[in-house]
Amino acid sequence: MQESIAFLYADGGDRLLDESAALASTGTTGAAQVAEAETAHDPHRIAEIQTRLADMGAHAAPARAAAILAGLGFSTADQARPCAEFSGGWRMRVALAATLFAEPDLLMLDEPSLGLSPLLTQEIFRIITRINRERGTTILLVEQNAHMALEVAEFGYVLEVGRIVMEDTCANLAKKEDIQ
Repeated sequence: MQESIAFLYADGGDRLLDESAALASTGTTGAAQVAEAETAHDPHRIAEIQTRLADMGAHAAPARAAAILAGLGFSTADQARPCAEFSGGWRMRVALAATLFAEPDLLMLDEPSLGLSPLLTQEIFRIITRINRERGTTILLVEQNAHMALEVAEFGYVLEVGRIVMEDTCANLAKKEDIQ
């Protein structure tokens, strides 16, 4: 099984969808091979590099990135904008897109609603639910907004001062008066 790691660099100057960034996200090896393929002169070496890039799907990376971004609500025009122009909620979507690009089996989210407006919080939770249902991705969600978390999860653990004090299906936890 090949391990994939997604990195997001949103320093304010980067575009959401930049072909070289999308190719680089296939890994350091992929980025280095793209650079070498552009300067190599030996036809056998160029063919070898192109074969490796095709095997890792590097040429499809820009289209995959665009599809993921579109699925998270980014228009074609949005995909060309600098990350610095987006609000916190939209930057959360950029981070989510970068993570989804790696096609993880497990998505761990720590306080995805932190600092977001109620409307954006609802939208982020709709996206989280869709990722779980459509992609089959397991999601580990840490969230203080208990009501939102219980609406999207199947099973929950309630922590107080780092200790589990309750655990049950979310349907049952939602009925408890002391869950806030």
